[in-house]
Amino acid sequence: MLPALCLARAEADLAEADLAGASRALLGYPCTGVETLGQIDAPAVGGMFRDGYGGMDTCHALYTALRRTHASPAASGGTAPAHSHKPRAHPAGDPVHTPSTAVSAAVALVLSLGGTSAVFAAEPSPNQSAAAAQLCTDLNKLRSDATALFGLDPASATKDQVKDAYDDVRDGWDNVADSTAAWNAAQKDAVKSAADELKKTWDDLPDDATGADAATKLKPHAQMLDSAVKSARTGLQCPG
Repeated sequence: MLPALCLARAEADLAEADLAGASRALLGYPCTGVETLGQIDAPAVGGMFRDGYGGMDTCHALYTALRRTHASPAASGGTAPAHSHKPRAHPAGDPVHTPSTAVSAAVALVLSLGGTSAVFAAEPSPNQSAAAAQLCTDLNKLRSDATALFGLDPASATKDQVKDAYDDVRDGWDNVADSTAAWNAAQKDAVKSAADELKKTWDDLPDDATGADAATKLKPHAQMLDSAVKSARTGLQCPG
């Protein structure tokens, strides 16, 4: 059974890799089914997301695995016993209490597969480890360049110094954006958004802007980029 949110996330991620429609191919297999997110399930999955179990797709995968661990025969295609009853619905905002061993096993399964999106990828890349290592290297360089940019002193920085620092950050983001490694989409979007805002601010500078003006206007955006890259590095468990 494929949790619906995982299938949706996989399709979105694969589209970014020019593999749009690949996840739909899984639905052509006769053994494939989709686990929907119903009105009882949604609050439970939302509670897991709130409590920090991962993204919504990861939480749907964990919830599906945990629920099916204790599913009745009817849920698995068998015959329900006479005393079977509907599972209790979790009220909105009510924390989901699940056996710690089951949670650990489900989390380990999802993380070992590189996240739920990787589960549905048509063919996992054999170079994923190398790509992840290179991404960490590129993120480290990008953060170093962003730190250098917002570290410029507006009182003494020249326009050329600001431009050189900005060019380093722009080139660093280009390397990160070209990465084929799988990483958290929200963290990637945060880095991209900060890089885009920095670029827009630079492009909007008037031609006669001084070094002080450029450094002052770029500083907060460089700091935002630094923060986003730091979060991404932590999520990827980059060394250093």
